[in-house]
Amino acid sequence: MPPKVVYRLVALLTVAGIIWVPQQLPAQVVQGQVVDSATGAPVARGFVVLLDSLGNEVARALSSGAARYIIQAPEAGRFQLRSERIGFRASSSDFFSLSDGETLDLVLRVAALPVRLSTVVVRGRDRCHAAQGEGTVLVWEEIRKALAAAVWADEQELFFYRTYKYSRELNERRSRRIAEIGTARAGVADAPFRSVSAAQLAREGYIVERGDDAWYYIPDAYTLLDAEFLDTHCFHVVRDQDERPRQVGLAFEPVGGRTLPDVEGTLWLDETSSELRELDVRHTE
Repeated sequence: MPPKVVYRLVALLTVAGIIWVPQQLPAQVVQGQVVDSATGAPVARGFVVLLDSLGNEVARALSSGAARYIIQAPEAGRFQLRSERIGFRASSSDFFSLSDGETLDLVLRVAALPVRLSTVVVRGRDRCHAAQGEGTVLVWEEIRKALAAAVWADEQELFFYRTYKYSRELNERRSRRIAEIGTARAGVADAPFRSVSAAQLAREGYIVERGDDAWYYIPDAYTLLDAEFLDTHCFHVVRDQDERPRQVGLAFEPVGGRTLPDVEGTLWLDETSSELRELDVRHTE
């Protein structure tokens, strides 16, 4: 059996020194403040997502400490804003129109309704042949928000990484390490590793023989969010009270009938804060 790989994930998106500054942009812009719908007070930092008339994300921005945001739309049209904060249910604005070159000031009022993952109960196993339970959908939504935040931060190159890149030689059964050569690096950059596209992984598999070498691929945030990955894997909620007493996991596995090497694993969330803690992934053959 191929070795299991565990990745520790950044639990909170912390971007220092971001200050909201109004700008005159030569395009269509929506800007404003995110406030609590009950009290009118500015809410904690989070993402404001711009959706088109079909509900597709077209842009997003991280609000400032004063809950101010500014988003540039790619074109004129009819849009909707959605507030996404990890640990809280998403809130959306009414639809609005944005003309060419227009700057629209809009207060986004959100309900501070916390997500309570501690109440999610495992009831058997949700497979591809059964409708996904409410718990599975709830846990996936928190994971999706965290992965989308990671993709955004990757594109902004805002994370500080310490990475270790290695070349490892295993025995014939791939159960024991024979030798390893590696180098360490630190700095602000884009993602320390990037998977190939989800379409290529679905087409070729996650273990690819190239000459005398075997290439092992794992999914990154881009892949996990891709429709190709979602269409080729089943998801269900799991718990491990012995090893992870205050976490809830979303396990995934290949759909039935796939013959190519694939991956299965679990994304683990803190049930109190909804922070994405760990990706535990294994290759299947």
